[in-house]
Amino acid sequence: MPGPQKYRSVNRYSEKTVEAPAELKAGYIGSAIDLAKKNHLLASGVLGTSVEQVMMLNTSGLETSYRGSGGYFSLTMDADNGNQTGYALSTFGDIGELDPNKVSQTALERAQLNKNQADIAPGKFDVVVDPYAWSEMLLFFAVSASTGYSPDLGMRQYKEGRSYLSGRLGEKILGDNVSIDDDVYHPSQAGPPFDGEGCQKSKVSLIENGVFRNVVSSRISQHRYGAAPTGHELPLPNPLGELPTNLVIRGKGATKTPEEQIGELDKGLLITRFWYVRETEPRTKTVTGMTRDGTFLVENGEIKRPVKNLRFNQSLLELFNKVDAVSEPVRNFSEFQQFRILQPGILARDFNFTSVSPF
Repeated sequence: MPGPQKYRSVNRYSEKTVEAPAELKAGYIGSAIDLAKKNHLLASGVLGTSVEQVMMLNTSGLETSYRGSGGYFSLTMDADNGNQTGYALSTFGDIGELDPNKVSQTALERAQLNKNQADIAPGKFDVVVDPYAWSEMLLFFAVSASTGYSPDLGMRQYKEGRSYLSGRLGEKILGDNVSIDDDVYHPSQAGPPFDGEGCQKSKVSLIENGVFRNVVSSRISQHRYGAAPTGHELPLPNPLGELPTNLVIRGKGATKTPEEQIGELDKGLLITRFWYVRETEPRTKTVTGMTRDGTFLVENGEIKRPVKNLRFNQSLLELFNKVDAVSEPVRNFSEFQQFRILQPGILARDFNFTSVSPF
């Protein structure tokens, strides 16, 4: 580990969030339950807040610490014993950013709309994907499940040939309207400004206008390959390699709200949630999974009716080559707490659905 370091400051600790009384959270939850009862629905979910604290100290003079706060409100409303559900989610750094009524109303409206789902033949559909719908899916852009969730965008994996991007630096791999950075300093991001061995994190442009530009690196990669460290080592010991932990996905030009994206869809599907997402082909970044909690047919820019859940098999590389519009990004919700993405909702063409889901 290094000696003394200087870090760019970040302010991500909210006393209001950390000290939020149980009565406040219970009030938000109670309002959601009351709304569900009033409309003869059931409500279930989680409103959680957390504090993250990291301290590093060694005999070479390194001494640093970080603390941050955050939380999320996840809500499902159910009108028919699990057969007519609606889902909504909101994440926040400061609990004052949370609009619990909006979350509750969104879940309610989706549940009420998700009645008498129609049969629909699988195939390729243009889709509008809600910003919160695809957190599980996006994880696999940066890691490979087939190699024990080893990162794909780090120098060690790239040099060892373990990444699907090995040998492709400078190649156009995504659409020219898609760029991806690793930027811990983005105002909506979270986490400390230093990596697992205490080095300051740098902003790294990974993909610019569809072209693969850079991977992240560490002091270990500097020793092995002469690469300048970017501050992306995971906590030691780390057999996996470097990981960009603060991805920011952005489009080109003006953003469009999900409602505006729906308005531009001649015929396709609105996806409010993916789940049970698994990687099936690491080299093409093909993933499989299912829709849930509201999948809706859109025609002539209007939601027409709900349809039954569908299973998909979709290459993320192909998907990112067919994005026509993006919304403002939101902070993702992921079971991998060290991996944070700012992800937009998207309007994309030819999403590949392969079968109707039995549940």
